[in-house]
Amino acid sequence: MSLGYVAPSLPIGNSGGATLADPRTKIEVYSLTMAALELSENGDLASALTAVDKAERIDPNVAQVEFLKGTLLGQAGRYEQAVSALERTLALSPAYTAARFKLALALLRLGRADRAAEALTEVIRQQPEDFRAWHNLAAIAYSRGDLDEAERLERKALARSADYAEAWNALGAIALVRKRTDAAVDALTKATQLAPQNGQAFQNLALALRQAGQFEQARAAAAKACVLERQFCPGTRAR
Repeated sequence: MSLGYVAPSLPIGNSGGATLADPRTKIEVYSLTMAALELSENGDLASALTAVDKAERIDPNVAQVEFLKGTLLGQAGRYEQAVSALERTLALSPAYTAARFKLALALLRLGRADRAAEALTEVIRQQPEDFRAWHNLAAIAYSRGDLDEAERLERKALARSADYAEAWNALGAIALVRKRTDAAVDALTKATQLAPQNGQAFQNLALALRQAGQFEQARAAAAKACVLERQFCPGTRAR
């Protein structure tokens, strides 16, 4: 994540003649933000959030600080708070596309698919080449049972990034549901080649190969899924 220069956003209604902030304050905000980023990259989310909270108290009108706070809260599974921080980011900087994307993901975690779809649609309006936004819109369509729309949107994602393994995995899953066995095997083979550490893709491939009657290959794919993620091992109960 590139934060760039941490510049203040003027509060709504601030006139052009407002007094400029003390540069030392901005340096402190920047230092705390960079410290929070480093702490998060080292896996210390609690300390990262403490640092970003300090930066926010010094200046509550820095969009990058709110964005980082929302990102960290999302990583911590605190999605309601993440939504609040990301909405604050967008209030300060409406064109902050990355914040809108993160907001959509947090809303999805909270089961608010309609609002998430609105946010993702706006991301695509601003950045039509964002293949991950197309993919997540497809996931929403899939969750609603609209397989035609889900497939259409996944193909939009692949048109922008042909090597996006998640989209190939999703296309394979859609083909599996539709009993289009050959298409499922092809898509899921592609997904596993592009993402050889993706246990879900190997599990889906095992199902497709079994559906195709290729039982030996199916067992090999299932074994690989188990090695990568224990939830796919036989007898493991989903939690």
